Parts: sequence; C-alpha cells; structure tokens
Amino acid sequence: MANAWGLRGNRSGLFDSGGFDNINSITWSVSPRVNEALLDDNQRWWGVKNRSTNELSWAQYAAAFSDVDSDTEWWDPTDWLAALFYEAAVKGLAKGGNCFGMSLEAIDSTKHRSILRLPLDRFTDWESVRGEFNIKHQYQVGAPAIWWFVGQFLSGNTHDPVDVFRATRDAHAHGMDPVLCIAQNYDFSGAPHCILPVAWDDSSKPWKLWVHDPNFPSPQSPALRAVLVDPDANTFSYSGGSSYAGGAWSGGRMHYMPYSVLCEQPRTPIFEALMLLLSGAILIVGSDGETLSLTDENGVDLDAFGADAVARLKAGQSVANKFVSFKGFDAHTELCAVERTGDKPVTQVVDKPRRPHGMVPAEVHLRSQPKRVSRYTPPDRRTGTDWTRLTLREYLCQWAPARIRRAVEANTAYVAANEGRLMIHLLQAAPAKLAGAALNDNALSHAMLSNAASSRVSAAGLASLGTAFQSSSNFIHTLRGLRRGEMRYAFKQGLTEVMISGEALAGDLHTLQVRDLGTHTNTVKLLSSRDKVLSLVVHSRIGVGRDQLRLQLDGLAISAGQEMSLNIKPGLGGVDIVSGGKLSAQATLELVKKGVRYSGKFALASEQGLRVLPSTFLTNKALKVAQIDRLFGDSLKTMLVKSV
Repeated sequence: MANAWGLRGNRSGLFDSGGFDNINSITWSVSPRVNEALLDDNQRWWGVKNRSTNELSWAQYAAAFSDVDSDTEWWDPTDWLAALFYEAAVKGLAKGGNCFGMSLEAIDSTKHRSILRLPLDRFTDWESVRGEFNIKHQYQVGAPAIWWFVGQFLSGNTHDPVDVFRATRDAHAHGMDPVLCIAQNYDFSGAPHCILPVAWDDSSKPWKLWVHDPNFPSPQSPALRAVLVDPDANTFSYSGGSSYAGGAWSGGRMHYMPYSVLCEQPRTPIFEALMLLLSGAILIVGSDGETLSLTDENGVDLDAFGADAVARLKAGQSVANKFVSFKGFDAHTELCAVERTGDKPVTQVVDKPRRPHGMVPAEVHLRSQPKRVSRYTPPDRRTGTDWTRLTLREYLCQWAPARIRRAVEANTAYVAANEGRLMIHLLQAAPAKLAGAALNDNALSHAMLSNAASSRVSAAGLASLGTAFQSSSNFIHTLRGLRRGEMRYAFKQGLTEVMISGEALAGDLHTLQVRDLGTHTNTVKLLSSRDKVLSLVVHSRIGVGRDQLRLQLDGLAISAGQEMSLNIKPGLGGVDIVSGGKLSAQATLELVKKGVRYSGKFALASEQGLRVLPSTFLTNKALKVAQIDRLFGDSLKTMLVKSV
C-alpha cells in the first residue's frame, strides 16, 4: 500500500524478475482500477509512438507461435522448416514498425486479455511494452490470419472499400474487433500500415471510419483520425504520415482481419492443425533470390496481383488457383539527412521500401485449395465441380464470387423463395416462373448477368458467372539470384514439405516445373543456368499424429541446362531422382514412428537415376535404394545400404 503496489516507482506497472534458478523470467503487471466507461478516446490508446524492431529474436518467434520450440533439437524433423519460415517471414517483420502488434494488443487490452491494461495512455516508455508488441505483431503471419488474408483477396473483398466499411462495423458489433490494413499500391506494397477502427459514421458522405493510428500516440489532437469512404465511387482515402487512396480496381488497397482469427496464439502456416489438409500450397523463396515469373503450364500468369487475376475478378470469375504473395503490414516514411556541400544538412522526407519484397524479408506465396462443395456432383473437367447442381444457397455460400454473392443476397425475397432450388433449374426458368417476385433489374439481374440492362436470367448469362479459373494446379516458377548466397526454395502441400537449396550467385537462373503437387504422381523438374551441387530435404507427416519422416540428400550434382526430375511420394513412399547420368548423394534419414526415433546416414550412388525407399529402415536397419532410368519406371537394380 505504501508505494501503491509498485505504481509509485513504476508508472507503467510492468515488472520482470529476470532469470533465476531454472526460470527464464516471470513478468507481471499492476494496473490501476478504473471505470472504463469513463475513459476518453485518448486514454484508450497508447502513449508511445510506433517504432521499429530491427530483428525479432527466435525466443520471440517461439513465444508467438504454439508449434515452435524455444530450443531446437537435432532430432526434431520440423525445426528446419520452422527455421526457414523464421528467416523468410518473421525475422525482419518489424523492421518498419510494430503497427499490427500495437493495434492487436489494444484490442486484447480492451477485452482484458493482456498484461497491458487500460488506460493505455499511461504507457509512455517504448522498451517496457515493446516485447508485447513484438509478439502480437507476428500474429499477422500465423496460420489463421495468413489464410484469412488469402481468402479475402481471392474473393475480391480487398477491392471493395464500402464492403470493408460495413464488414468491420459488423465485426466490431459482434465483439470481433478488427485490425484494418491499408497500402498505397494495388499489390499491398507502398507504405503498408495497420490501424485500429473504433467508430463508424455513415450519416453523411463521405462516410467516416474513425481509427487509432500507431503513428500518432496519445495525447494527440484529434484523438481519432478518419478514413474517408465514398459510397458512390466506392473509394477510400486516408492521411496518416503517408497518404493512401484507392478504389475497386485501382490505387491503394484496404482489408481487415477480425479478432476471431487473431484471438489466440497461432500456429505457423507450416503445419496448422485442423487446416493441415485443407489450406493449400505454400511456396517460400529465400532472401538471396527473387521471382522472375510464376505461371501455369500454359503460360497463364499465376500472380494474384497480375492483370489476368484482375480481369477475372472483374468478370466475376474464380481466381482460386492464383498465388497470393504476402508482404507484411508495416513500413514507414523515413527521415533521411541529406548533406549538401557548403550547406547545412537538410532533412528530407523520403518514402522508400526497406526490403525488395516488402516488409517480409523473403518471398512467401500462398494458394488456397480449390473449393469443394458438400453435394456430390459429376466433376467438371476444369473446376472439379458441376456448380449447376448446387442449390442457390450452396452456390452463394460456397462458390459465388463475393461481388456476385452480395448483389444476389441483396434481393432477400428472391433468395428466400429460391434458396433450395438447384441452379440448373434456375438457369432454365424464366423470371415470371420463378418463385417470388420478378428479378430486380438493378440487383439480382445485374449481379447474375453482369449487365445492368438485363432483366432476365439466361442460361448463357448465368453460366458465365459460374466459370471457374481454368488453369490447372500445376505451376512453373522461375527464380533469379539477387546476390552471392544460397538459393533456398521450399514448397508445402498437405502433409509433405520439400526444400531445394544450393549455392547461388547474382543472376543465377533456376526454373522449377511442378505437376500434380500433393499426389503420388507429383513431379518436380529443375533447371539451372550453371553447374552446381544441390541439397534436397523431404519432410512428411505420416498421418496427423506425431509420426514423421525427414530425408535429406546432400551432394546432388546438376549440370547447366540439364533437367533434374523428382518424384516425391507422401509418407514412407520415398523419392525418385533422375538427372540423365550418374548420381551420388549423402543421405540423412530421421524417422519418428510410434514415438520411437530412428536415424542414420548413408552413402548413395547410381549409374543412372536413384529411387530411395526409407520404409525398409524400420525393419532392416538399412536403406533400400534402386537404380532407375526414368520416373515411375521399373527398378533396374536394388541394394540395401547400411548406415555409415
């Protein structure tokens, strides 16, 4: 009582014991008891200004993600990919600031789920709160958040400021307070930033979305800043250190993440529990390389920010097979002192990117799984589903693009009367024969036909809306070396993860052609612009339990212009490698089966291709290797190789 339980000598009320015995530290806080209903806007926001953190530590990475060990073990097959994700997506994530972490921590504080309690303006020492901000800042690349972002983008919701205004208001009203993310450019580059929306006003135009901005601490005048939304033009604008403006198909971008995807400690998107088999494909390119092109086998651009994707979204078509690159949400205007000869230093404001790929130090590309509907239907050759056999409700909930869905659902009488009818029957019915009133010319007909002048549903018109993305799931990825270093390329689908690595020089070209990823018949073809030695790591979960396999092959030689082909089978199925000549490699096998750990090292060689079958190690304590001349071909010669 004499020192207000520590508050007299420590206004922030935050304490840290430091290390003792076998304890890293104990942290706790003492907070004043306040009537939160009486707090003003300034008291509900931080008294510190957003600052950068040069490098997030591994300990902070482990504190943020539930599936990352604070101390890595040599026998843990999952640690190598966790390390790659840390290097590629997390380590430099806060170099531009901690705006996402500050916004999310403020929500947690309001909900009494944070060690930092209201009022927030009493926190004026950055270092005392930086650790909490650093941890929450990483939640933006957690599995729930990152797949939410992909889903929002592919559905077209990030093109719609009016929809974001309404959706964030609805989320707040349901206790799912959102974080709002904005950027100056179409591809989410250009001073990406996060702010906290707290109030919505659509009583006059333009609409005003009132926010707290991490770049403007309390007390500031005004306490809240306004994002302006023009409902007629469907555009937004905001000035907060940097200027932001955009609309449906041009300029900057705006999207949100509700608290429902940020409310718990996340897993990394590497092995995300329930979404393990459903989320889709992840590609990671190390920081020493960059993407030159990412296309399908027909040359169609798979960049979700590219012209082909925009054209499809405008036409109401699916872009589910596109890859969405994640760039991070915090970059700031930098003050740079410029020296002039014989003059005093002049300070100029220079808005420049800190990283070639955005705030994420490397490249992370994500592609969601194609949609699957609950009703069994004969599959369409391109889409995998005969969408005309869906009911109207199923079509709206599971298949229709966001723009079409919102326009159709606006005609509530029509939806209520026809939600159980199959789309194929609605295609064939004239408006006068449909249950309920005739179609609304400005709502349902406009949405279904993408033509405001249309007043009836034609089979051709509605069918055009069901056209799905016609590209296959295969892809061709061409990379270029940025500097002398290491080419590291990882991809994951379902229960299997693969990393290919090797020395890289500036200008080196590598092309990877991937077919049928996630199946037993997958193929990966690799071309290099010069001779080099590669390492291949294959990590497979055997089911959804703890059984897993890691197979690493070092010393694989590839010649310039000569194709190396791989077939990577799930589980214990093994690997086929064909390179048109002799092959040799040093193999390391680490296997966890029913809680028992096995490991071994092997010297492998073949006059032609190699087939490695790790399952034999469980029974014979030896690795079965076969000589092959082509992928999926017969084994020409087999041998059991003992561990060295």
